[in-house]
Amino acid sequence: VTVNGQGVSIVAELGAVVEITGGLAVLGVPAGETVELVGLRVVPVTGVSVWNTTLLLNCEGAVRVEDCELLGKSALLFEGDTGEGAVVDGCDDVSFAFCTIEGGSDAIDPVTPANGPAGLLARDSTVAVWACDVTGGVGGTTTSFGSPHAGGAGLHAVLGAEVFTSGSTFTGGEGGRGKGCDPGSFPGPGGPGGPAVSLGSASTRWRHQEVTLVAGEGGPGGVPGLFCTDPGPEGPPGTTLLAGDAIVVPVSGTARSLDAASPLREGFSFPIALFGEPGDLVAVLASTGPDTSFQLGAHGQFLLGAPFQVRIVGTVPGFGLLAFSTAFPELGPGVESVVLYTQPLFLSTGGELFLGSPYTAVVLDSAF
Repeated sequence: VTVNGQGVSIVAELGAVVEITGGLAVLGVPAGETVELVGLRVVPVTGVSVWNTTLLLNCEGAVRVEDCELLGKSALLFEGDTGEGAVVDGCDDVSFAFCTIEGGSDAIDPVTPANGPAGLLARDSTVAVWACDVTGGVGGTTTSFGSPHAGGAGLHAVLGAEVFTSGSTFTGGEGGRGKGCDPGSFPGPGGPGGPAVSLGSASTRWRHQEVTLVAGEGGPGGVPGLFCTDPGPEGPPGTTLLAGDAIVVPVSGTARSLDAASPLREGFSFPIALFGEPGDLVAVLASTGPDTSFQLGAHGQFLLGAPFQVRIVGTVPGFGLLAFSTAFPELGPGVESVVLYTQPLFLSTGGELFLGSPYTAVVLDSAF
């Protein structure tokens, strides 16, 4: 599926399983246009010698990805053609929320296995990642020659990428399996695990708030065979962070979030769940247009355009969850749908502000 040069909302109906096979590309969204991807499962075509993944490329307009599962392509024997779970390249405003993103696995190759692909690759882009699980792909496996390769990074940010992450888990991919038993040689060691996060040059900036970093496991050793009875040693684990010369900025506070269903119907009530710290006073901000900027005073990435409305909804109780219901009014004659961009703002008992995860409400006329 390709979205080229236009804004569009692709939203799974509540309870439906919407699977896109063969990759999803969003290309050249112009400024002022937006793309919303909600509730989708993107599955690559394994065995086809083409690159396929979720690709967001050269988008000046905003892209919002929520409640999606994005799987990168895994290679078959000797194929050597894998894909990241998602690639964001040359985009001005991209946000992922409540997504699972996984890189594919490299193939068995006798001489030149490759490193596993990243779960999420961000290049020359501004990206926010909220409450997501991101995992790198498994490294390549060798046979009689060569060496197994490392697992992929959970997050790989390069070439001036600006990435904000909150409440997410990044896991490096497992290393590739070592070579097997041959006459005159023992099974080889497994490849090294991948890093949870890998950053590029000094122009790359990663801001992180309450994230979990899990180093990739070392690959399994080569299997025994007719000429040897013991397997090869396991490869070394990866590291949690390869920062290089990049700028790494910790953001204080705990992750906060908003969870609700989409799409919605006019006139119908729907529940909203807000997760924060006990005693937080919560407001929900809403706008008809997106934007992106890091707000130091609110400890997060602000994703709404001006003007926006503010609705104070209450105080988070002792167990950390504030739940309430609301309804959208009639959309009006001839209006089939609207898209509303929302984001919660929490005022802590200590007087500090904290932004929570965004929520894109796609509201349909009740006739649909």
